[in-house]
Amino acid sequence: MTADYTIVGTPLGETTVTPVGSPLPSYYTSQAEIERMWSLRAAALHVSDYDSEETAPVGDIAFRAAVWDDILCAATDEVNFYLLKFHEASDLYSSRWVRTRATWIGCYLLSLRRGDPGYFKTLYDQAIAQLERINESNTVPRLTLNQNFTPALSNIRIDDRFRVAKERVEPTISTGGTSGRQDLDPDLVIEPFNY
Repeated sequence: MTADYTIVGTPLGETTVTPVGSPLPSYYTSQAEIERMWSLRAAALHVSDYDSEETAPVGDIAFRAAVWDDILCAATDEVNFYLLKFHEASDLYSSRWVRTRATWIGCYLLSLRRGDPGYFKTLYDQAIAQLERINESNTVPRLTLNQNFTPALSNIRIDDRFRVAKERVEPTISTGGTSGRQDLDPDLVIEPFNY
């Protein structure tokens, strides 16, 4: 079955897998979006190693599908590298701002295939610079964060039964749950009825 990469997201009837083998639910850009920036003919010439459909061997269709898969996956992974620790993948997928930056990155990666790094280099550099700034500030335009910003408070009491590490956290009257913001060091936690 030939994959249909003209729609956004996972190809119809196929399971998308990254090169390392972990499943990738969807891409942040599509073949159609990249072709819209390149033009259909230019994108087709950069993907295929043959000048026309008539001279291409039978296996070229699968090869072109694999090239598109690599480009879309690499562009998505580049965006994920900067943004996935702060935002949900489904939110990133639905963000127009993220989709545009992933398309710019995909266009640049397509240009590298034929050794023409000058195409889309300016847009690629702009996208990476914006992603790096967002990585520092943790905010994508019009997108919510996936982190919990409720305050955390550790109630500590001094337990004189111990000579070392006398401070103990009482989790029953502390707030913040067991997140990384709550100090629940095993040496400090008071177990109920453990006297």
